[in-house]
Amino acid sequence: MKFCAAVLAFKEALSLVSRAVPKQPTHPILGNLLLTGSSEQIVTVTGFDLSIGIVANFSAEVLDPGSVTVPVKLLTKIVSNFVDGEVLVECSQEDLLLVLRTNSGKYQVNGLDAADFPELPKPSAMQLHIQSEVLRQGLVSTLFAAELNEVMHALCGVHCKFRDNEIELASTNGHILALAVLEQDIKNATEEASVAEATIPTKALNELLRILGKIPPEEILKIYIQEGQVLFQVLDIKLLTRIYSEQYPMYEKLIPQQFERKITVDRLLLLSAIEGIAAIASYLKDVLWLAIDSEKQILTIWAKADIGNAVETIPVKSSGESLQIAFNARYLKKALRVMSSSEVEMLLNGNQDPVIITPTTLSTNTKKAVMLLMPLQAQADSI
Repeated sequence: MKFCAAVLAFKEALSLVSRAVPKQPTHPILGNLLLTGSSEQIVTVTGFDLSIGIVANFSAEVLDPGSVTVPVKLLTKIVSNFVDGEVLVECSQEDLLLVLRTNSGKYQVNGLDAADFPELPKPSAMQLHIQSEVLRQGLVSTLFAAELNEVMHALCGVHCKFRDNEIELASTNGHILALAVLEQDIKNATEEASVAEATIPTKALNELLRILGKIPPEEILKIYIQEGQVLFQVLDIKLLTRIYSEQYPMYEKLIPQQFERKITVDRLLLLSAIEGIAAIASYLKDVLWLAIDSEKQILTIWAKADIGNAVETIPVKSSGESLQIAFNARYLKKALRVMSSSEVEMLLNGNQDPVIITPTTLSTNTKKAVMLLMPLQAQADSI
């Protein structure tokens, strides 16, 4: 294999693909990435940990087609220090020694046979076309609520429903639920059913979100779904991941339909107050208290711990009776941070019932945005 390419294109491909390579591979070949130069003057870089695979292509002058696998950590460190310009990359199939030449230097890296690299599955079932920015918006507002510990697989991902004219995303860790419904005319390039759904791992969607953040928002994202796996493709980048087979919780039934209390509050003002109080709450398992005073139209937030205490009072528009309720400060902060509206509504019943937080103004393409938080069962301290 031999090719000449722009250093910048090589760096960008390595940066994307290296994130699919495990830090502690169970086999040496899984700590490598696959470099392939084709006669079509394209270089393909592939990383695969048997769960998530990322593929990136870039144009190059391919002088001799071929492929080899090389340690991703070492190659990335070397190439990241190259100055802009061109790099000549070649590898002999006899000794599998990868040689990189720049205007000022020469580097050699021992590789492994490309034939030993695991082959990525190639989904060929349902193909959907959607605007990449719409899915990016949905992931921003839901990914934070997904569980990271893979004890319960179904909660370690975002449940995605793709319909003809909308996308519904839901995630939960058992304490907080995030739900987003987005308007989108979905083009189905096959004649499969018009509704598709899958629970996609959080890790894979975090990588997809990173990719979508680097491309123009108008680009079309292609999604290939079949049993057990899903492939996302945008421009010259592909991300393949397994999907969870466990049934996702019926989250719709968790959302109350009637409420006894409602407050409307400035989102940034509330977030600022909570972030300050959270410094004290962190010493008491992140417990903070909210006290709604409907008569005075104020909301008091406080936390008390052995190390100290803190209290903030902010104005609100309140209806219903006064109430004291406890929350996990971390979850409350996360829910408020991903919203973009200037004000939010909190819909409540009792101090042990689920609480709904919604933006008063929905962003473009958003039909519905709901955050459900479970209150904490905690002993109230006086302010």
